[in-house]
Amino acid sequence: TYYGWNLQQRAESLTGSATHTAHLCKSLVLENKKLQNGDPLMDVSTNPRYVLVICQYAATLNNAKLTAAVRHLRPIHDRLNVNRLDFRIADDNDAITGYAHNSVTPFGLLQQDKVHIILTREAVALKWFWMGGG
Repeated sequence: TYYGWNLQQRAESLTGSATHTAHLCKSLVLENKKLQNGDPLMDVSTNPRYVLVICQYAATLNNAKLTAAVRHLRPIHDRLNVNRLDFRIADDNDAITGYAHNSVTPFGLLQQDKVHIILTREAVALKWFWMGGG
């Protein structure tokens, strides 16, 4: 099956070239564990409880960069202290997205009004990529 193949085989199947493994991307649903429902600072646009990060399949998510990106959603005078942000894999992924584990896509999220979508710089630089291709 597809997921039994190595990344080069998957890339070749999708793109016709085994050299396009960098174009295989995944999504991760993360929750700010320091932010609870009802928190007056919660705002999906500038201080989201949930983020869906799209990154290259072979990449490791840099939590410090994610925290900085979320902090920069607010003006400097209104930025949250770094101690108010702690992004971890969301416990209730299925209820938030409507998708089972390992099948999450940014399209058609069940509770899209609660999730802020973030593409890594590396994913944006690709110009095109395969979601779930990894």
